[in-house]
Amino acid sequence: MKIKMTLTETIKSNMHQAMKEREKDKVRVLRSLISKIKGKQIEKGGSLSEVEELNIIKNSVKQIKESILIYKKANRVELVEKESTELSILESYLPKMLTHQETKDLVSLAIKETGAKSMSDLGKVMPVIMKLGGGLIDGKKANIMLRELLG
Repeated sequence: MKIKMTLTETIKSNMHQAMKEREKDKVRVLRSLISKIKGKQIEKGGSLSEVEELNIIKNSVKQIKESILIYKKANRVELVEKESTELSILESYLPKMLTHQETKDLVSLAIKETGAKSMSDLGKVMPVIMKLGGGLIDGKKANIMLRELLG
């Protein structure tokens, strides 16, 4: 019987493998990620759920995407490449996000469930969308679709 590793255990195992294979970038990124997870564990005073661990990764991905935009505007190609490498490493730990059509279907379902009719209902529909999406939905895309459907 095979025991499933937690996300943190998987990351640590992958970091050790990257060390053996001398993948400096991957080791650096995973060390940083483990450090962020440990920091959050200390802050919380206990172990984190997989959802909390995924949120740490998502926040890191979001920060890197913002950095890439800034570096592109500044025409800093070498930094864009470095950040893009980090991004691909981190994204490999995230579950596959919902497709455009799946997101649209979920937004439509949330509108029906809440009985939303206009833009003023936006505040009551978005939490339902995010809950139904279970962390697999891009909130920005969902918000745009919701505005299109309600507008």
